[in-house]
Amino acid sequence: MHSKVLRLLSRPYNNIFVLTGALIIIFAGAVYFIFNKEATRSLNEQMLHREQIMARSGAISVGVFVQSLSDQISAFSLISHIHPLDPVDAQNDLELFLRGWKNTPLSGLILVDRNGLVRYGLDREGKTGVGINVQEREYFNWAKTADEGDVFIGAPIQSKIGFATGRFIVPVASPLIYNGRFNGVIVSSFLLDELTVGKIDPLKITDRTAIYLVDEGGVIYSGPARELVGVNYQDYISKSGIVGGKKVAEILGSAMRSASEGKLTIALPDETNNNLLTPFLISYSPINIGDYNWMLVIATPQKDALVFMAPFYFRSLGLTGLAFLGFLIIAIRISKIKGYMEGSEEEHKIHAAGPK
Repeated sequence: MHSKVLRLLSRPYNNIFVLTGALIIIFAGAVYFIFNKEATRSLNEQMLHREQIMARSGAISVGVFVQSLSDQISAFSLISHIHPLDPVDAQNDLELFLRGWKNTPLSGLILVDRNGLVRYGLDREGKTGVGINVQEREYFNWAKTADEGDVFIGAPIQSKIGFATGRFIVPVASPLIYNGRFNGVIVSSFLLDELTVGKIDPLKITDRTAIYLVDEGGVIYSGPARELVGVNYQDYISKSGIVGGKKVAEILGSAMRSASEGKLTIALPDETNNNLLTPFLISYSPINIGDYNWMLVIATPQKDALVFMAPFYFRSLGLTGLAFLGFLIIAIRISKIKGYMEGSEEEHKIHAAGPK
């Protein structure tokens, strides 16, 4: 079969087929690469758009959670029998409050007296923290001069009470005022590493889509890589030794300080894959919590997103192959017919000439 094809294609009158076939192959290849390049660009945009929707809805969800918690802590601080700071009377109400926030990032509550000592504490695992002094905490110093019903939302701090010890929490506090005087503070807190669980995680594009909570200074407070939690990511990238690390850090820093949402495609070390430099599709949306600006960041490895391109690649390749095969079959068929016709003409000429 192979020799027949070569013999047919080597005949002078078949040159047109060879040239046409070459043109078809070149054209099909060009269409294939152009189509898939455009399809890749379009898919990247679609994935970034989907991430942007995730980041936007996640930021709104976080804001609603924090605002709801703030409102309830403010109202709770106004309950009259808590004001005299009687832990016995307050216990049932505190337990009821915590049950109402079950299956949320809320980690617990503490009741602090005017001297900064925890008089009663409760978290998911039970009573905790009694006797601990929290005078150095920002929320306590704020509460001493705050008005009744005011709410303090603090910067992320590492908990030193109960099961959450060592993990980053955000305190939400309101002062206890009794007879017009500062009498202590009621403090709740929520875990940053649980803030996206249950609301954003189910929407992830792939299993390796990562969700981060980052402050405007670039410090990561929640993310899949534990070794980066509490780390200033801009400094980390700048000192990582990757090519263009300082420029990448500047781009990320500008994004984190932005007051609006955005998207970018950038190569970063993948901590889940031996720090291999990997292109990421990243979308982000700001969260305003009290006096602080955070950023919710969604990042997906580009190659994971392009897995969805496989059907397009195979379909394009298949169509190109079928087109060439169809042309080859037709060319061989026409060549055979042409050869048969030429043979018949030669035979007629021989018969017409007669015997010599």
